[in-house]
Amino acid sequence: MDPSFWRALSLLGDSRLLLPAAATLMLLGYLDGRTPYRRWSWGLGAVGAAVLTSKLAFLGLGIGLTSPQFTGFSGHAAFSAAVWPVLLASATRGGPAAAVVSGLILAALVAASRPPLHTHSWTEVIAGWLLGAMAATWAVRGAVPADFHRPYWTTAALAVGSVCLTILWNVRPHTLLLLATGHPPH
Repeated sequence: MDPSFWRALSLLGDSRLLLPAAATLMLLGYLDGRTPYRRWSWGLGAVGAAVLTSKLAFLGLGIGLTSPQFTGFSGHAAFSAAVWPVLLASATRGGPAAAVVSGLILAALVAASRPPLHTHSWTEVIAGWLLGAMAATWAVRGAVPADFHRPYWTTAALAVGSVCLTILWNVRPHTLLLLATGHPPH
């Protein structure tokens, strides 16, 4: 397949889009006192900590596994699987289950874009997707449609994420990670 297809699909998992969108949705959920959004924020925090720790271990200390080719969780896969199901559940009127499944399928497609772009191994994207999927499913566990249906929240979250992606277009997330660890970008 054409590499531009994979790059476009991969963009749906970019942290410059998903993290601001998730932060917006979490803030609105906290302000409204919605339990699933609070639970999701803890799960998303755990996902972020795991992804960051695995990347710092490899980038900063050179820790990784040569077999099965694991140098860290794929952030695109993890955050796609953690964020898209909840964003879609917020946008839909029906029960959150179908939206979560749709979000997990979208996240699997984003994850599948990473190996053809030579950014991650299949082990890294599968591990990342599973990590994110656990956070999303934990957030919606036991939720009812009334807990989630907030289409305006979804619109606001995606608008904030899109603006951040546009503003930060020339800034690569790994550059920010390297600067945060005291390493000069290459």
